[in-house]
Amino acid sequence: IVIGEIPASETFTLSEAMRGQTAGRATWNTSFKAWTEVPKSLFQEAISESIIKLALSIQAKAIVAETKSGATAINIASKRVSIPLIAVTSDQRTANQLTIVYGVDSYVRPVDKRAATKLTDWLREKKVFLKGDVVVTASGKYPGVVGTTDTIKVRMLD
Repeated sequence: IVIGEIPASETFTLSEAMRGQTAGRATWNTSFKAWTEVPKSLFQEAISESIIKLALSIQAKAIVAETKSGATAINIASKRVSIPLIAVTSDQRTANQLTIVYGVDSYVRPVDKRAATKLTDWLREKKVFLKGDVVVTASGKYPGVVGTTDTIKVRMLD
């Protein structure tokens, strides 16, 4: 008998591995013990994967990530997605660092709750985007604060 605690998300692959190693003879029981806070690293990973899946499923023209530290843009870029990734930050140093990250175009804009919207409007004026293009934006509840990316929006440009 093995007794332990693991996150629920890990039980899917664990049950398959146990069945495979025991030729299907293992029994498997789970019981709810408690809710726990999701670690920040898993939270950021889940948000990035959701952004990518959404953007791919709607054939978005681009992903626009508002970022203070660059972490959101770097996390999305690490997946080597085929959709262009545009990072908007208020920090010149972050923008400079993002210039060497695969697939990221970075722009410096002032801190604003609507930074991604204003940037996409500006890019539309510059003919980078066209009328009817769809973009997915990622932002935080508190613009300019590191670690707050928690909002994903879909925008059709007009």
